[in-house]
Amino acid sequence: MHQPVNIGTGMRKCQGITEPCWSSLSEDQRVSWKYFSRIVAVVGAFFVTKTGSPYVDWPLVALTAIFLVIVIETQRSYSRLSPKFRKRSVRIAIFLGSWGITILGVAMFSQVGLVSAATVLSNEVLPSLHKSTDPLVQAIMVGGFLVAVPIALIRSFRQLHFEELIYTLPRNGLKRLLVFKQPKATSFPVFAYMELSTLLVCLVYASSVAEIAKVAMTLFNAF
Repeated sequence: MHQPVNIGTGMRKCQGITEPCWSSLSEDQRVSWKYFSRIVAVVGAFFVTKTGSPYVDWPLVALTAIFLVIVIETQRSYSRLSPKFRKRSVRIAIFLGSWGITILGVAMFSQVGLVSAATVLSNEVLPSLHKSTDPLVQAIMVGGFLVAVPIALIRSFRQLHFEELIYTLPRNGLKRLLVFKQPKATSFPVFAYMELSTLLVCLVYASSVAEIAKVAMTLFNAF
């Protein structure tokens, strides 16, 4: 027996997280929202940190923009896209989002670790080196320090379960949002909140990566 209810349920399951609300808007409302969101993006871009290097800034802008466009546009018309295209789009978005957060997390962790190592070096290792005149003792101290730093960083990384924090949780969150479509925008305020939050996250991410890159570039130029 033909069961139209099940077909309708299946179609609803294929809708994007913002598609129900987007479909309910008139064409004038859609264009108005696009104008508004573009203006917010342009204004927000002025506050994003820049490194001054086109080799860093342009790839960062491009990857962030690709992620933003995929998440925003595909979810508005998810059910009207071909299965192959939408699966590919979701996979790209999850890949960029999860690995982008992972790279940022590793960079921040490494920066904190290097600052801590530099503090120990200046406050403890260097004064001890100045007190000792034996080259063998100095070599052992330096060698011990160079070995202890990466071991301490790796141990801290594992004890804090940092991998789960910067990779597993973000990846699962993106899957829950983009694959299982939870939660969905059932009203315009929720729709606006989701899209503007995605834009804000992308802007903050780009600025954070640029800040870390600037520090790394400064240290590299210093040496």
